[in-house]
Amino acid sequence: MPLDLARVAPQVGEMVVNFSAGRDEREKRLSGAFGLFLAQAGRLEELKAKLERSRTTYLVAGLPGGLTGRYPLPALPD
Repeated sequence: MPLDLARVAPQVGEMVVNFSAGRDEREKRLSGAFGLFLAQAGRLEELKAKLERSRTTYLVAGLPGGLTGRYPLPALPD
């Protein structure tokens, strides 16, 4: 059975539209999450105190270097 491009083309066009709409939504959510992250970066001591007060049944990572620290990349292997 040959591929009927006349039937496939509209479906591909619809996929492109859906993908583009999804991309905008993903970018919006990522931007919002990053904004929230940066807003919390200024409240580091409060976050550390909250971690100490919390009672969890699992390990929680600490915040030794803050939320916005940058670290150099390790050396590339030979």
